[in-house]
This record gives sequence, structure tokens and C-alpha cells, in this order.
Amino acid sequence: MHISKRDTISLSKAWSIRAIAILLALLTLISGTAAASFDPETDLQTQHGYILEMLDDGSFLLLNQDNQTVQVNTDESTVTDLVEPLHIGQYVVVDYDGKLTRSLPAQLYAQHIFGATLKGIVSAVNEREVTLIEDETQQEYIVHLPEDVELPTEGEHIAVHFNGVIALSLPAQLSALAWDVIPSEEMRAE
Repeated sequence: MHISKRDTISLSKAWSIRAIAILLALLTLISGTAAASFDPETDLQTQHGYILEMLDDGSFLLLNQDNQTVQVNTDESTVTDLVEPLHIGQYVVVDYDGKLTRSLPAQLYAQHIFGATLKGIVSAVNEREVTLIEDETQQEYIVHLPEDVELPTEGEHIAVHFNGVIALSLPAQLSALAWDVIPSEEMRAE
């Protein structure tokens, strides 16, 4: 069998067209998969801190973990998982899509607002963790502290702010985002 130059060119063009079709199919598949693979549970970013001011439209100013003020905007799709309504001084955790405006203050749209606070007396201090006896139930908790925060002292009455997750161990354990000293009655009277 003899293959002419003309047949070779036709075969070459056919393979080129097939290669282009395969590449286009792969690009379509890759771009479609990337767009469909956004997972809000894993692709969210988090800011946490104290509410400084409540604004009329339901948004609020947050003093975040980096000591910066951020305006947190909310809408009807924002999920709020808190025991009490949002208020000034409350410590909250905010999940958002990672987009911040380049304004002063920076703004974000909250997708999920949550958090919890546990109050109690520090009964022991170890390296990067404390044992806390909770005020209401007298239950013991092991509280793991971030490396960048100062350790409380034994006997101190503190509020521990965390994401709401407590390990079902004995004693129960949680990871703190921040903590504050709760002033005594005498200090509050002054």
C-alpha cells in the first residue's frame, strides 16, 4: 500500500482537528469543574472580634483579631447562630467569602455569624491551656489558648470566646479565640 503526500496531509489535518477537539473538551471540562467545585464550607474566610457599634441597617463595626475595624454587612441570606441578639461588646465569629472592599473601614458581607462565650474561674494554668470551672454548672473545661495571647492567672474570673465547638471528652475541651478578665464587683463599682 502506497500513501501519497496528499493522503499524509489529510491524515495530519484529521489528527490536528482531533487534537484541537480533545483540548477544547478538556478545557470545557476543567472550567466547568472549577466553577462547580466552590464549596462554601471550605472556601469561606473568617474574621472574629468584638462588636464596636451597631448600625441602623443591621450591619455592625467589628474590631477584629488583627485589631482592625471592619464593617460587617448582613442581609436576609446571612445565617446567625447566637444565643442572644447582636449587641455592642459581644464577641462574634464571622464567615464570609474572602472579599473585602478597599474602603475605610473595609467592608465584607457576612454569610454566617456565630460564636459562644464561656465564663468561669481559672483553676489551673498549663502551657497554652487553662482549666476553667464554669460559673453556672461548675463543669470543668480544658481551654486551649492561641499562642499569641497572654495566659490568665489561677483564680482569675474570665470570659472565654470560642467558635461554639466543644469536644465531648472528659473534661470537655475547646479552643479559645480570645479571653477577657471579668472585673470583680468592687472594680465595677469604682
